[in-house]
Amino acid sequence: MALNSIYDFVWDDKWWFPNKIFGKHYGWKDLENQPGSEDYYPQVGDLQWGILLGAGLVILRFILERFLIAPLGYKLGIEQKRFPYITPNPLLESVYKQRHEPNYEVLSKQTDWTVKQIAVWFRKRKKRDATPKIKKFCDSGWHFMFYTTSFIYGLCLLWNKPWFGKTMECWVGWPKQHVSNDIYWYYMIELGFYCSLIFTLLSDHKRSDFGQMIVHHIATIVLIYFSWISNFVRVGTLVLLVHDASDPWLEIAKIGIYLKWKTFTDVSFAIFVLIWTVARHFILPFVSQIPEVIRKKMLIF
Repeated sequence: MALNSIYDFVWDDKWWFPNKIFGKHYGWKDLENQPGSEDYYPQVGDLQWGILLGAGLVILRFILERFLIAPLGYKLGIEQKRFPYITPNPLLESVYKQRHEPNYEVLSKQTDWTVKQIAVWFRKRKKRDATPKIKKFCDSGWHFMFYTTSFIYGLCLLWNKPWFGKTMECWVGWPKQHVSNDIYWYYMIELGFYCSLIFTLLSDHKRSDFGQMIVHHIATIVLIYFSWISNFVRVGTLVLLVHDASDPWLEIAKIGIYLKWKTFTDVSFAIFVLIWTVARHFILPFVSQIPEVIRKKMLIF
């Protein structure tokens, strides 16, 4: 009984819908799909596709990394990791696993090793645990491929939509806005990608911002979830697009670091910063309409 009361309180119409929208009162029942209607409204059950597509993307990622990205990385000059030999030492191993800064002088007395020998042992042990550069290359290569593909797909998809370049259209007719098949799958694929990142957290290389990335992925999934069920899909597609616009350049800059291409890395990162700033801080919040003359000249779309 208490859980039902909490559920009813959280999903009460008054929290999710204004009192009046264009002179009408709306609620969750208005977003139920009617048999025979050509209009489709988002449903909670649709989000199961995110999990299934996420699993599929994990499989696709494994195949691409194994047969395309990793071989390309080796061909471009990334060396295979060599594991240095270290003399087995249970005491030093236990100290190393504690992840604390060791006291070399104390350990020297306990092991009869010199301070220099202990320092060399810890340096080699850290090197053995270091993530192989090819692994980092594969992670960034996969992210670059997805972000680039999703951005191009999203741009082609949204170019002729009424709310692209005229954000006022995001709100016209809300919440009863039809979701077409192309928009439906664009949203599900993006959700699937972030689900796949959750699935591969343990297998991805551990970055210094590992905790922050977990929070980022979960927050993104939550935002996609709630924007879907409340049918804020139009503005959601614009947010996804402007985010995907800059992300490929960050990943390609990382690839440049792994390949030791300094100029390439600097240029890529500069482009990333420029696109990130313009897309997220100027285009999305301030550009209300792309001039029609520009739209007509972009014949490729």
